[in-house]
Amino acid sequence: MLVARVLRDVLASEPFDTLADLTDALKYRCARVRVKWTNDAISEAYRLVASNRPLVTRDVRVVRRNTKHSERLDDVPRVPRGDAAAILQRLGVSVPRG
Repeated sequence: MLVARVLRDVLASEPFDTLADLTDALKYRCARVRVKWTNDAISEAYRLVASNRPLVTRDVRVVRRNTKHSERLDDVPRVPRGDAAAILQRLGVSVPRG
């Protein structure tokens, strides 16, 4: 598969932190060397190459999975309800009560 070959060349050129960055670089390289690509071809190339080596240097999904939503909310200071209502009123936003 030609897109997989281009993907291997892109991966050899530099490391990528995210799959989105890798995808952008792959699409750019395919366009530059005039290789037609589809989303399915890119997905298939990822499956093929990922069977032999990692695609990105860090897995963002693992970081997100280990951070609990409630832990992040505890770090944010709470705005009292009356203050929040006053701010919204100054902004001209009407919020239904209830």
